[in-house]
Amino acid sequence: MIALWLSYAVLVAALLAGAAAALDALARLFRRPTRGVWVLALLAATLVPAGLIARTALYPGGSAPAPASAPTVLPAIPVPAAGAPSRVPDVGWLDTPLLATWALASLLVLGALLRSAATLTRRRRGWQRTTVDGVPVLVAPDTGPAVVGLRRSEIVLPDWTLSLEPGLRALILRHETEHLRARDARLLLIATLALVVQPLNPVLWWLRRRLCLAVELDCDRRVLAVHGDVERYGLLLLAVGQRATRSLPSLAPTLAEPTPLLERRIDAMSESLRNAGHGRQPGRTLVRAAVAGGLALLAIVAACETPAPSHVLTPDEPALARGAAEPTTTGPDQSFFEFQV
Repeated sequence: MIALWLSYAVLVAALLAGAAAALDALARLFRRPTRGVWVLALLAATLVPAGLIARTALYPGGSAPAPASAPTVLPAIPVPAAGAPSRVPDVGWLDTPLLATWALASLLVLGALLRSAATLTRRRRGWQRTTVDGVPVLVAPDTGPAVVGLRRSEIVLPDWTLSLEPGLRALILRHETEHLRARDARLLLIATLALVVQPLNPVLWWLRRRLCLAVELDCDRRVLAVHGDVERYGLLLLAVGQRATRSLPSLAPTLAEPTPLLERRIDAMSESLRNAGHGRQPGRTLVRAAVAGGLALLAIVAACETPAPSHVLTPDEPALARGAAEPTTTGPDQSFFEFQV
């Protein structure tokens, strides 16, 4: 049954990821933030399968027990149940190894998270607190630019940024200040905790990566709304990406990203600049919005209609199980009712 649950979780997550991608495109059409779309998709892909697993564990029969005051159900005529469970090959022998792998993977992800937090706390004690251009920051020899900390988030700058010209340094500080105001480090923590719950779901790993990109794209958009020089900002991203180190934990929103993410951020800024130069075409925008919204709706409906594993029977389970109406016969001292309430 664990294999069926994992397959169900991956399928639902994939459908929700498709809906999030369509809603992301819809939001970008109207230049709206997109990180909330990916947060909701990640939470839904994590909590919906987990909730169904918990419900099945509490009520193996498929529903909660009836209250004591419930009326006695009268015998019913033998009518086949609608939507009877379908049969699949028995994969119960996979339960033990899958559970062991699941537990080990969760412990590894959780251990990596705790180790990153401990390493960051230890290194943070040695960084120098100062004020740069009126902004309180931490100055480190080889870390940043980034925002670190969850309970008390702070900006950390590498010491080489202090020698930059004031205009470039102002862009870096603005970017990290936007991360600080939006509390992006906490969003990344939520995404990492989702991986602790379902470490064997590859779609969740992709959703977390896509959330990281959305966080940076939204931050870039807010920075460019104040400092509108796209070319200068893009060159700054490349320069910081070449000099910054990747020694930060994954919970730290940072101006420097791996090369593929930097390319996507620069492409997004260039596309926004081209669209602003050509102006909007209302008819084309409405068509694209309708297509994106329709695809998102279809994906969400498909995710909701995906049958849960509790509606699937393996060969070792009885034919009439979990909601199927079992035919009964009336005795000589019982009355026959045509309908059952």
